[in-house]
Amino acid sequence: MNYYARGHKAIKLRTVNVLEFCNNQFQQSFSFVDNPEGNKMAERKFARLVREHNPKAEDAIQYTHEDIDAMLDDGVYDDECGYQVLITHSL
Repeated sequence: MNYYARGHKAIKLRTVNVLEFCNNQFQQSFSFVDNPEGNKMAERKFARLVREHNPKAEDAIQYTHEDIDAMLDDGVYDDECGYQVLITHSL
């Protein structure tokens, strides 16, 4: 299947995307090639954003690797106070 944009042949990029939102407002995105190495990089970025949002303070939630893995399985981290990180695959 061919895709065209303004008379030029367009390409489809298969990527893994990590998206960050704050108060339902898009903040930033990070895209990685959709292959085993890119998936690992995206998962590390997702985990880093979650951990950075929860600093190592006595009253802060400290997530385990198992917690992060569960979030990755769901494709979302939501602190229920307006901060979200999503991981998605483009088609």
